[in-house]
Amino acid sequence: MSTHWIFGGVRLDSFGAVTLLDDYLDMPTKRSDNITIPLLDGRVFAKKYFEQRTMLFGIEVFKENVPDLEDTLESMKLLFGARTQQALTNIISCSPGIRTAQAEVQGNMGVVRDINAVSARCTITFVLTEPFMRSTIMAPRPAVSLTSKLISFDNGSKEIRCTGGCGIFNAGGGETIYVSGASHPANNATWTTASATANKIVLTASPTTEAAGNNITVCTHLIPGPIVQKINLSPTYYPIVNPGTAEECKPVIKLTGPLTNPKIINLTAANYYGGLFTGYVWVGYMSAILVGHYVVINCANFTAVDETGANVVGNIVHSGAPSFMVFLPGNNSMRVEDDIATTGLVTVEFYPPYL
Repeated sequence: MSTHWIFGGVRLDSFGAVTLLDDYLDMPTKRSDNITIPLLDGRVFAKKYFEQRTMLFGIEVFKENVPDLEDTLESMKLLFGARTQQALTNIISCSPGIRTAQAEVQGNMGVVRDINAVSARCTITFVLTEPFMRSTIMAPRPAVSLTSKLISFDNGSKEIRCTGGCGIFNAGGGETIYVSGASHPANNATWTTASATANKIVLTASPTTEAAGNNITVCTHLIPGPIVQKINLSPTYYPIVNPGTAEECKPVIKLTGPLTNPKIINLTAANYYGGLFTGYVWVGYMSAILVGHYVVINCANFTAVDETGANVVGNIVHSGAPSFMVFLPGNNSMRVEDDIATTGLVTVEFYPPYL
């Protein structure tokens, strides 16, 4: 396994050997405190927030001669002296993704060298105003997979019939699935589900009719990207997985009509904020979104705009957390309620945060 660090598009080990990584594997410190109430013992718990963090890197530079060494140090000054934030990226060879954060170099480079020496030791301090390293890949929707010899296909009703259970596919449909292993090539393809029950998946297009008995695998696509859920039932239940190690408070949520008074509820995040907030974390849009129209809720900026760019944040209500919506690390059980529940969509996008 190897680890590489890139800042401002330049690999740090292009200057020399990275000899020190401090605070990279530690957690950022927390800020705020519990609440003191007069005339009562102890304190009332309050959720803490992570402070900005610092990462200390040591770089040892070796060159053939003194002019080359000093040229390299000048190049480092050019990179680290920028008075702005730049991307600090971590690449781990065995990791399933790349993680990045915005960082600024503060202080000097701490250069230590002997006169006329062809090597120097430098210490670089990065400050991350947001203390998380985020994956560069969007969080995927959890995959569902079924392998069975007792699956049949029916062209007329557009059904996949499963003896012994189909798995937990979305009852309201809207999932992209891949069917493989069937004897007919037409079945080795991608389909969209219209609905599902315990023993039946209805597709939006007709498969080739096939009797039970073939070894077939049916699975949802595990493709990182927007998590799209059709809301043709109220309530609609579905999972959202945050594979990171920190709660996600900055997702982007897109509501595509037709929807009327949609309410998105995180059942897993109930009472997560202790004594300050109680109940589920939820966000709602208290108005109608017609067919062909949509609203984008940016939880990082606390904004909501429609497809024309008009500000519609006045229709937003939320409760349970300071943020519009929170996804805890791991599985989050979601419930969406809507007054009409026909063909509207809820789309969620976020890049998982890591401590």
